[in-house]
Amino acid sequence: MEMCCILLYYVIVQANFFARLHSRKEPSRPMASTEERIIKLVEENLDLEHPPDLDAEVTDSGVSSLNLVRFLKLVNQEFDLEIPPGEVDQFHNLRSLIAYLDTHTD
Repeated sequence: MEMCCILLYYVIVQANFFARLHSRKEPSRPMASTEERIIKLVEENLDLEHPPDLDAEVTDSGVSSLNLVRFLKLVNQEFDLEIPPGEVDQFHNLRSLIAYLDTHTD
């Protein structure tokens, strides 16, 4: 009987150990800033011949209007929002888009 209790105790201790081990969460990385996320989207999706300039006019970037529409769809997905079409005209550069996102997302 005593051996059975010791064995049962051992099984419970092991089960608790493995339960705690598997319930540990990976340390969370801090969320990238809006600027970092936008730069990453630009670098991965727009074919620019130079690093993104946050203050350059969108019209001077050489990106087609079709690619800009696609890019804005990606931005909507990345930030889980829907930018109304009427507000798109206010984005003259990436910095204005970042400012908009900072005020309209959590």
